Amino acid sequence: MEWTEKQIIELAAEKAAKVTLETLKQQKKKEREERRDWRLRNTRLLLENLQRFKDHAHQSVFDVRRVLESSQNDPQGVYSQQLSNRQEIYLEGLAISAGRTETLVEQTESMLDLYRLQCEKGGVEKQRRYRVLKAYSLDGKDYQEIMEEEDISKSTVFRDIKAAIEELSIMLFGIDIFYDLDGQSEN
Repeated sequence: MEWTEKQIIELAAEKAAKVTLETLKQQKKKEREERRDWRLRNTRLLLENLQRFKDHAHQSVFDVRRVLESSQNDPQGVYSQQLSNRQEIYLEGLAISAGRTETLVEQTESMLDLYRLQCEKGGVEKQRRYRVLKAYSLDGKDYQEIMEEEDISKSTVFRDIKAAIEELSIMLFGIDIFYDLDGQSEN
């Protein structure tokens, strides 16, 4: 059978379209996985640094308030005159950073409390999962200590931490993570 030029062009166009669609599908999948990985990584970092964030928010808010109070208690305006525009912008930046950090800490602690309550209502495995997450991420215990306290293997510690972070990520990032999870079922 001989192909006409038109048939060859149509076949080539069809193949090119299929390759393009498959490439786009793979790119979407990769982007979804990267977003999911980003959320899981951020959840892990939030938990590991929660105490530092708390300290930062508390100290920064206190220091910014003290500076602002000092400028208000300066009847002759000497202190206020010394603040340049750059310093005012810097102080405003500190206040914004402290406020964001404080909000982040409050949200994370709130979701941790909610997660704890959900785990307490769950089975033995869910309860252990929360204890393992708390011991590792919040209490700073190492795998060996957790293994001994819970009488579980190292792989169970890893599995529990991974599962807990995935569950907590859903709570922290809300509906956005469902789009990523839903997209995984397509493939």
